[in-house]
Amino acid sequence: MKTLPAYLRKPANCKAGSLDDTTQDYQPLLAIWLIEMALSMNWYRMPRAHRLADMFGDDDFLSLTGITPPAERDEDGDLTHITKLSEGAISRLLKSRLEALRRCPVAGDLPLFANVKLIGSLLGLSDEEKAVLTFATAANHFVGFRNAISARNERASPKRVARAIAMLTGQAEEGLQAAPCARMDCWSRAASLPSRRTFATLSRWCNWAAASKV
Repeated sequence: MKTLPAYLRKPANCKAGSLDDTTQDYQPLLAIWLIEMALSMNWYRMPRAHRLADMFGDDDFLSLTGITPPAERDEDGDLTHITKLSEGAISRLLKSRLEALRRCPVAGDLPLFANVKLIGSLLGLSDEEKAVLTFATAANHFVGFRNAISARNERASPKRVARAIAMLTGQAEEGLQAAPCARMDCWSRAASLPSRRTFATLSRWCNWAAASKV
C-alpha cells in the first residue's frame, strides 16, 4: 500500500524541510493540514496594514510547510522590510504551496496509518473515528505540528472541530460529530483524545506507534 488510507484525503513531491526523520515521512500531510487550516480559519489575515499574520513568524509553521514569509528578518529574527502584499496575494501564496504539497507522495503504510488500521479493525472503529484518531495522534506526537496549531489560540466548539477535521480528511461532518471519540478541544489542548478512557489510552499507544512498525 503506497497511498494514504481511504479515510484520509490523499495529498498528491517536493522536498521535505529539515526535520527529524520520523516527522519528515509525514511532512507533506501535516503541511497540507496546516495550510488548509490557515486558509479556512483565516490565520493569514493581516492584523493591520503592512503587518503580516503571526503565523509567518512561527518557526514551527514555516518549517513544516516550507513557506518563506514575504519579508526579511532582522538580527533578532523578527520580520522586517515586509513586502507589500494584499491578503489576496498572501492567500494565493498559500494556495500555490498547497498545490505543490499535494503532489508530494505519502506512503500509506507508514506506522501511524498501519497502527490506526490495526486498532480500527480490532475495535470496529468507523472511518470517521479512525480519521479523528489519526489527527489527534499526529497532534500529540509531532511537536511542531501541535505547536503550530496551539499558537493560533483557536478555541472551537465540538461542532467547529468536527467541521475542521471533515475539511482536512474528507469525512462527513455529521459522522464526525456522531463519533464517540470526536468530542475534544483540538486547538487549545493539541488534540488530546477525549473523555473516553479507551480512546485516551489508544492515543498514547498510537503516539508511540507513529514511530514503530507493527
